Amino acid sequence: MRWMRQYATMVDDQFLDSIEQWRVMTPVRYENEFHLPQGHATSFAGGPLAALRNKNPELTRYETPVNGLYITGAATFPGAGVWGASGRNAAMVVLQSR
Repeated sequence: MRWMRQYATMVDDQFLDSIEQWRVMTPVRYENEFHLPQGHATSFAGGPLAALRNKNPELTRYETPVNGLYITGAATFPGAGVWGASGRNAAMVVLQSR
């Protein structure tokens, strides 16, 4: 809960009140629930706040210098700890570019 309080100071005053349910994911839980060896989720180093702060611009805009080529995956924002989010974000960029 401590990291959520810290994150709440960076977003919205109502952030904590909006959370209905949450759980802590430890390496053991990642290994048991998602079959990740020793709980390692590729590209999610530094914990959940690291994925949200100091985002690399190259990995958050999903576009590349090649026209029509977009990137997504575990190394793109928000990282491997949030399955599907980078794909959804990349799809939104593709749709907005048309």
